[in-house]
Formats: sequence, structure tokens, C-alpha cells
Amino acid sequence: MAAKNSVVSGEAWFAWVTKPSTMFKPEGEWIINVANLDAKNRKIAEADGLNVRNGHDKIPGHYVKLTQGTTDFNGGPRLIDIVDAERNPFDRAKLIGNGSKVNASYKPSKYVNKQTGEPATKGWLQKVQVVDLIEFTPEVFDVVPGGYVNEAEEIPFAS
Repeated sequence: MAAKNSVVSGEAWFAWVTKPSTMFKPEGEWIINVANLDAKNRKIAEADGLNVRNGHDKIPGHYVKLTQGTTDFNGGPRLIDIVDAERNPFDRAKLIGNGSKVNASYKPSKYVNKQTGEPATKGWLQKVQVVDLIEFTPEVFDVVPGGYVNEAEEIPFAS
């Protein structure tokens, strides 16, 4: 019998679900850390066998990391379904910032860790519902009148 999907609710941290992350895999992967899990959501993740982590210096509280490949088994593209609080399609031009409230659907899959030989469970990310968006926007600086301006000095070249 195939494992059923589960859902955990918490805060999104380092969410790569509108654009894939190429940090660990050159072909890209979908990643979301669902953090600040309350007792109910920790229990769901632990019952599925997921590694519930705590104490990361950049991710608050208890959290799980859910991932998914960017291609399906036939090599075709795979997108993560993302919806808003009313289940309308999410605008993929927006980036989900740290602290956004989310529900994440995943499929737990058991495997044996090649390095340790120990059994483990991976959470294959299926869908994300954005309940409360904190949009990530890249840092943009305004012009500061009267501030420092780099005035390059002309250096004469030998002729």
C-alpha cells in the first residue's frame, strides 16, 4: 500500500518553491523548511518518521525539511503546486519569505541511509498552501543624497 500524503503547518524558511534551488543539486530541487512546528505538527511529522530538527542557528524552533526533484521519472518538468489561503493558484512571480505561514503536503518515503545504514524517512514535497505571505524582496538601495560617491581618479597611462 502506498504511503498517503500528510500535511504539516508552520512557518516557511528558505523556501525554494517558485524557483528551484541549485545550491546542492545543479539540476535544481524544490525545498521548503517548515519551522516553528507546534506540538500537533511535530507529532504528525514524527509519526511519519521524518527527522524533526531543532536548534538550527537560522531556522527557529522545531522544523522539517521537505524536498522534491524538478523533473519527474520521465525527465519532464515537475512544478510544486502552490495555492493561497482560498486555494487559488499562487502568483509564481512572488517569493515566499521567511516567516510566511504555510501548510505543506508531503509524501513520506522510507529508505536506508547509505552512510549510516540506518533506516530513515524522506518527506517528498507535494503542495504548498500560503496562509499568510511575507513576500521576500531582494535588497534594493535608494539613492542617499549627500552620501559617498566613488569618484574614480584618472590614472595616466604611459605612452
